[in-house]
Amino acid sequence: MDWSMTVGNVLAVFLTLAIFSFLYRDNPIYKTAEHFFVGLAAGYFIVIQYHTVFLPNLWQPLTHDVAALFRSGQAAQQLAGSLALMQLGAAAQHGL
Repeated sequence: MDWSMTVGNVLAVFLTLAIFSFLYRDNPIYKTAEHFFVGLAAGYFIVIQYHTVFLPNLWQPLTHDVAALFRSGQAAQQLAGSLALMQLGAAAQHGL
């Protein structure tokens, strides 16, 4: 067994005993283990959501479309058109 497996096993035993220490009474060791588990679960959830929801459903389609837009040479035209529409909207709002 290598050292990383040993450290993982020792940590697992310590955290299990820390959680079971709540059966005796509420103590700081239990609170530390509880906060550790909640933080670990929240971090795991965020990483899983990032890789399964954010990247495939938002980031990759967005960057693919923007890259295709720049490759086609229409990015400057669309940017200029968008800025012109914003200027016209601001002028109409101020009554100019």
